[in-house]
Amino acid sequence: MRATVTRQAIASLADVVIQGVALAFLYGYLLRSLGSDQVGLWAVVFSIAAIGRGADLGLSRGLIRYLPLQTDAPRRSPDLVDSAVVGTLVLLAPLGLVSAAALWFLIPLSVQASVHEAQALVPWALVLLAVMTMGQVYLNALTAVFRTDQRSYANITATLVMLSATVSLVPVYGLLGVAWAQIIQHVVSIAVSALHLKRSLPGFRFVPRRAGRKDMRLLFAYGLKLHVAGLAMLVFEPATRIILARVETLDAVAYYDMASRLLQQARNLIVMANQVMSPYFARLSALSRVELLAAYRSALSMTLFFSLPTMAFLVVSAPLIAILWIGKSNDSFVVFVAVLSVGWTINILSAPSYFLATAAGYLSPVIVSHLLISVGSSVLAYAFSLLAGERGVVVGVTSGLVVGSVWCMRMVHANSLGGSEHLWRPSDLRFAILCVVAPIASLTFYFAMRASLGTSTSALAGLAGGTLVIGLAVLTNPSTRLIRDSLLPSLKRHGGTKAVDI
Repeated sequence: MRATVTRQAIASLADVVIQGVALAFLYGYLLRSLGSDQVGLWAVVFSIAAIGRGADLGLSRGLIRYLPLQTDAPRRSPDLVDSAVVGTLVLLAPLGLVSAAALWFLIPLSVQASVHEAQALVPWALVLLAVMTMGQVYLNALTAVFRTDQRSYANITATLVMLSATVSLVPVYGLLGVAWAQIIQHVVSIAVSALHLKRSLPGFRFVPRRAGRKDMRLLFAYGLKLHVAGLAMLVFEPATRIILARVETLDAVAYYDMASRLLQQARNLIVMANQVMSPYFARLSALSRVELLAAYRSALSMTLFFSLPTMAFLVVSAPLIAILWIGKSNDSFVVFVAVLSVGWTINILSAPSYFLATAAGYLSPVIVSHLLISVGSSVLAYAFSLLAGERGVVVGVTSGLVVGSVWCMRMVHANSLGGSEHLWRPSDLRFAILCVVAPIASLTFYFAMRASLGTSTSALAGLAGGTLVIGLAVLTNPSTRLIRDSLLPSLKRHGGTKAVDI
């Protein structure tokens, strides 16, 4: 199993890395081609349209819970997928109505100076939302049949097609080209995912024919509970952007969107590796509590090891990223990255708890956590915006992320694992301190010295110093030695000529 998990984790990491590179290119290209106000406009319109996902009752997520349990009745698995596909198709109509109502009501409140441009994007935002929702059914089905690697291949293929379409369409059609390119991306994702499912799931049908009431009720019962959590999170993204658009300009929304997506892409790099464990958590929760705890402890240890230095490095790199990505120094972007990194780091650390809870059907902590993040972030972002403008919005968002993520971890540890004291090592504290000190010192140096040294020089010097401290934290962490020792003996044992047995 370990070799399979490792292969799938590597594929997931490759997926996120390629999407991250594509995202960097895409934003740079769109900023140069359309301008930051247009990028901000599309971010606002589609985030509002995404509210309509409240009408999607989470059928596809039930596949990750129940497909791994069908070892005794493998012929039932294709029927579950058929039920998820048909159920989601039925829900597309209310999804579109909710999205259209949200767009009609909120666009005039959030983009007063660009209402007509925003309204022209509405039909395509709705189409994009529909194909994204259908695509999740097939992607989650691949995850549920232990083929996260094929899910990653589908995402990579669709991303590359989207980039090509963007470069072809944007010069001629502007923002409409952005929307069309993303629609093409998700249509390709559906097609490639379905082809992979045909090979990986015996009996899978391109055209669903055996959607059953019993399976539909099973998926609805689980999906509806989990969807309460997802429903709360629908408020999170659009609320932040609407508040920011009201407090500042669409330029500020664009820079916030860039900072947020940069950090979330790094988050996905780690969380996707954890998602590989979801079907295994589901199976172990029904078989062995001891093995479940061991698997969770391993996932948590690796999440801590990779998340802290990754997010710290992004913060120390933020001034240089702004220069390369935006084309100039931008204090708003740097501050957004620094503050948001705190919330997203804590959120990453809660990922193993989230996947364990959803896989085991223990959804209460997940629901409460999502409510705290979405409602808390929105309320705090608005309150702090009255005191500190755009930076207050970001502090509010970060506060909500921290509170909700800590709640999820605490409840899962207390109720599913019997406490958290045996999950953390003393060395983790030293590791965390070094990873926190590095970005604080690096940004302090950057802001203090850029007037005398110059923006680029101070950014590079701060990056070098911060990277040195982060490297020290990684080298002195016990996980580094464990990873090294797990690889080197195998290489020596096979004379360096055979593949490592992982």
